[in-house]
Amino acid sequence: MPEAAPLSEPSPAPSPSPSLPLETPKETTTQTEGPGSILLEKTAEPAKVVPETYADYKLPDGFELIPEVATEANKMFKAAGLSQEQAQEFVNFYVAKSQESFDQPVKAWLATQEEWKAKIRDDPEIGGANLDKVRVTVARAVDGLGDPQLAKDFREAMVMTGAGNNPAFVRLFYRIAQKITEGGHVQGSPQSQPKPASWAQALYPNLQP
Repeated sequence: MPEAAPLSEPSPAPSPSPSLPLETPKETTTQTEGPGSILLEKTAEPAKVVPETYADYKLPDGFELIPEVATEANKMFKAAGLSQEQAQEFVNFYVAKSQESFDQPVKAWLATQEEWKAKIRDDPEIGGANLDKVRVTVARAVDGLGDPQLAKDFREAMVMTGAGNNPAFVRLFYRIAQKITEGGHVQGSPQSQPKPASWAQALYPNLQP
């Protein structure tokens, strides 16, 4: 008896299809089309010009650079590759600090003068109601020496040094002047003169402030 044919034959297994090579996806970048932003653009820096010889610097009125100092400064400026404008900035800084150093002792001297004058005004012996009397007595003593040039030089010294505003000096000189002028001859009428602004003017009435 013949064998029965199989109802179906197994279909051949599909052959594996060749796989595509795996590729790493490339990073996508978003490019912005257009003119761009002016804030993001780099500004070209101006070329720095180092002069062969630095020109004279601009200085305030009454200020002058010592030639030797300027020469040494220019050497340092050139070695550092500074332009004329940059060198001027350093000179401006030097001038400002020099002026500040110069002003400090002057301001301190003026402040001391004001402090001394305030103490004299508050002093019961040489200030207050006695201030005019002290001025007149001192002026009489100075003028009574009979030496106009000496009196002039003395009063100028009181202005230059500020000693004419020192309470101790005024007190001592007033007491000496009292002894000199007691019973002495009074020349002129000092009371008729305008009140001086300081002890220096009291000692030297003709001195211009």
